[in-house]
Amino acid sequence: ERDRELADLRAQAEQREAAISALLENKVSLEFEINTYRRLREVEDGHLQRVEGGEGFSGGRNSSAYHYQTRTAVGGSTPRY
Repeated sequence: ERDRELADLRAQAEQREAAISALLENKVSLEFEINTYRRLREVEDGHLQRVEGGEGFSGGRNSSAYHYQTRTAVGGSTPRY
């Protein structure tokens, strides 16, 4: 009887450990994704501040719109971001 209870408790502990491990993996993955979006937003905010601050927007060959149109028209594929 006691051995069976111990085995059940061990099985429950292993299940909980596996669940916690999966949660931690998801947490790390989500934190990485959040940080990626945060960095992208900071870069975009910097671009907007420069435009609003008077540095202007050239709209020339270095603009992302130019690269997007060029890559889709010439390469035939959608750019990956």
